[in-house]
This record gives sequence, structure tokens and C-alpha cells, in this order.
Amino acid sequence: MKLIEVLKGFDLQKNDIEAFEGIFTQRIQLSTGEMFLKEGQTVKGMGFIVKGACRYYYNKNGNEYTRWVSLEGDFITSLGSFFHLNPSCENIQAIQDTEIIFASKSNWDLLLKKNESLRGIWQKQIEDLYVWMEQRVFHLIALNAEERYQWMFENQPHFIAQVPDKYLAQMLGITPRHISRLRSKRI
Repeated sequence: MKLIEVLKGFDLQKNDIEAFEGIFTQRIQLSTGEMFLKEGQTVKGMGFIVKGACRYYYNKNGNEYTRWVSLEGDFITSLGSFFHLNPSCENIQAIQDTEIIFASKSNWDLLLKKNESLRGIWQKQIEDLYVWMEQRVFHLIALNAEERYQWMFENQPHFIAQVPDKYLAQMLGITPRHISRLRSKRI
């Protein structure tokens, strides 16, 4: 997916789209299993997945816990590290061959400083992301496994279709075996 296709979904002028697209100057190719970011590194900017998928995960006591998966057409970064320029507490790994275009943090900040409409869209995106994350935490606390799967099936069906079961299960806080049972109930 091209970045320009995503940007056309916002109410932007042509010159805003061109300016935004113009800061994504670096191409990153990752093979399955390669890292975009390792825990302890400070993220250097913002990526956009042109093709492929990456998972965000934490290591604890030798176990990996997938927090999220970004798919084609999604932006990709470790937000805490990006905003505060501190080491990331998570890893970001390609789960299939992935192509990313990348904008440096300095170019990103400069663009938003100069462009009020893009800054407003970025603020709205961050607000929406926060509300969505708040809702996700609520679901993990208040809903049972079947209700969480049902919600994702209804509201994020592309995850059900594209994310491998072992990562989807971790995102939902259940086992891969439980995912299989829930899938079979829907067929």
C-alpha cells in the first residue's frame, strides 16, 4: 500500500500530502524474523509499512508477549521512545518479509512544526489511538476470551484474517488452542 493512498483518506491539500510523503526518504527491507527495533534501542523516527507486517513484543523471563501487530498501510514506531527519545521497552520484529519507508524524527518534527493541518491530523490520530488503547485495556480486564475474540472479529476483521494465531492469541490474552476453538465455533 502506498502512503499517498492512506493520506488521501484525510482532508489534506495536495501540497500537504507531497510534503508528508517527501520526508519518508529511507527504505528498509526486513526479512521474516528481522528486527525493526530492539528493546533498549531508541527509535530514530517513524516508519510506514508498504508491504508486510511487524509485531510489537516484550520479553519477560525468556517468554515473548506480543502486544500488537502492524500490517501493511500502518505506521510503525515505538511511541514512548519516539516522543521522549528514551530506550524502547519493546521489540518490533517483521513477521513476514516487510518493506518500510522511514522518516527521521527530526524531519517529522520539522514537518509538523511548519504545517498546522498535518499537526492537527497527527494530534487527532494520537487521541484516537489513546482512546482505542484505553478500550483495549478495558476489554482485557472486563471481557472474557470469547467476547474479546468476537469484538475483534466484528471491529478488526483484518487481524483475524492476517495475523498468525500465536500472535493473535497473545494480543487477546488467550492461548492459540483457544483461538482454534473460537474459530471453529464461527465456521
